[in-house]
Order: sequence, then C-alpha cells, then structure tokens
Amino acid sequence: MVGYNHKKGMSNNAVTAQQDGRMPLSKITISMLRKAGWEETKKIANALAKNGTWEPCEWHHCSGWYNEVSFYDPYDLVDIWDRMSDQEKERIRNPPKQNPDSDACTVKGKYPIWGGTKKRPQIVDWKYFKGSLKGDWITIDGGKRKKASGKYIEWEEVKG
Repeated sequence: MVGYNHKKGMSNNAVTAQQDGRMPLSKITISMLRKAGWEETKKIANALAKNGTWEPCEWHHCSGWYNEVSFYDPYDLVDIWDRMSDQEKERIRNPPKQNPDSDACTVKGKYPIWGGTKKRPQIVDWKYFKGSLKGDWITIDGGKRKKASGKYIEWEEVKG
C-alpha cells in the first residue's frame, strides 16, 4: 500500500513487511531466526548477510529522511544454509584466523606541531616518526594514530 506511516517512521509497505516477518538485519532477533528453523548463532547469520550469501529480499523507505533500508527474510536464510555443503558451513563457523599485522607495512615520516593563535595557526616545528601503516591509518611507535591521507602528514614506506 502506497504511503508513509509517520507514527512508525516507515513506509506502509515496510510496516506490512515487518508484520510478515521480513525485517532489517538489526531488528531480527535470535528468536525470530529460531521460529524460521535456524539452528546456528545470530553471529553466523550476520556473517552470511555481510558477505552477501544471505541477500536482502526487498528494501523499504524508513526514518524521517526516507532512507532505503534492506529487509531480510529469515526463511531465506534457512533455505540457503540447507543448500550449503558441510565444508562451506564449517568454513563459515570457523573462519581462518587472520594475522592483524599481515598487511601492515613500516613507514617513516613527519607531521606538524602547531602553534600561533586560534585565528592564525602556524606550523612551528615538525615531529618525525616511525610506525606501521594499515589501511589509511598510521600507528606511530608510541601509540598515537595519524590518518595517512591527512593534509599535513608526509610519510614513505621503509624498505626491508
């Protein structure tokens, strides 16, 4: 049914979908999953949704800004899980451990020390550092973190 339910903060179609058991991932509880026949954990269900195995069945407008929110059907999850091989299920239950520093690299560089006034800030000195880069963040050998793509930071990868 076309329209928006301002009291519930979602479209009328979203209200109908929730009454039929289809909901946003954040609203699905373990008891709803159990009712659909799910015997695993909510964590595994969330992992299947995040990796794209359990896809949303529809989307609806929700919130005052009319955001598009994905809705999931717990019965679809049970069907997907039943069709998976035992090896796939085991891989999802016990994902391989990842070394958190495996993709980090060592970097060195400098960032500014600011001085002056609030109206007229100026660089008064440079702080030289050595640290590890992971993603877009540099963890400096003292615990501080700096954004690698920041405007005033200069760095380079250390070879070897």
